[in-house]
Parts: sequence; structure tokens; C-alpha cells
Amino acid sequence: MLQVGNAGLSYDEQKSHFGAWCVVAAPLLIGTDLVSGIDNATLAILTAPEVIAVNQDALGVQGIRVSASNPNGPECWAKPLADGSVAALLLNRGSSNATVTCTFSEAGIKNPGVAATVRDLWARADLGTFTAQFSATLATHASMLVKMTPQA
Repeated sequence: MLQVGNAGLSYDEQKSHFGAWCVVAAPLLIGTDLVSGIDNATLAILTAPEVIAVNQDALGVQGIRVSASNPNGPECWAKPLADGSVAALLLNRGSSNATVTCTFSEAGIKNPGVAATVRDLWARADLGTFTAQFSATLATHASMLVKMTPQA
């Protein structure tokens, strides 16, 4: 059950939790009181259209962890999408800020040497074109969910 909106999780932790559920294609069973227990920030997490699209992608493949430096450190999870792109969850499980890197080859991009457009799915904004990898510095327990689309 999703814990988004329930007591005990920070805003970043709620986004990380929801993003992870979407990458692993888990059923989105909301576990909070939608009538009286939801604020605007939580509602924005639960209704983020590009994030939900990762969960509902027609390819139907479950994402997997493709890299982790240690049990409580940075991780990258990747999920192939029907349009040939890859959704990647960069996750900082650590107790301090960390740079999280997801290489295109780890993520399963077929020709990892090509450039890929990277889009932040929470912000609904393109971040630019990158070659071979994408990195982000994240606060403790924070994540970034991106879509990496290889250029032809």
C-alpha cells in the first residue's frame, strides 16, 4: 500500500515512495484518507500525470535496480517504456546529500554511446541532452524520476 499522505514521511520521501512504485509497476493502492487527510502537495504527488504514465506504460515491464553503491547509498532503478525510452529513478537512500548517476548502459539503452534527451517527470520539464549518463545531486531520501529518450 502506498504510504503517500500518511504521517511519518517527508515530502521527498513521499515522492521517492511513489516514484519507486511507478517504476516497479506496482498497483497504485492509495493508503491515505482522500477526504480529510490530503493536502495539496500530497495530491500533486498522487496525480502527477507523467509519473503515473510510467506505472501505466503499455509495455508492462517491471523496472529493476540497475546500480547501487552500497546498501544505504545512491541507487538507480530503470524501466523500459513502450516508446523505446527508459524511465530511471535516481534515489538517494543515504543520510546526507549525494550525487546519483545512472549510466545509459546500466539503464538498458540499446546504444549507450548516443545522446539522450532527459526529462524530469515530476517537474514536467526537459533537462537537456546528455551522453552516456545522467547525474543529479539529491538530498537525503530524495529522488528524481526521469525519462531518457535516445536520439536517433
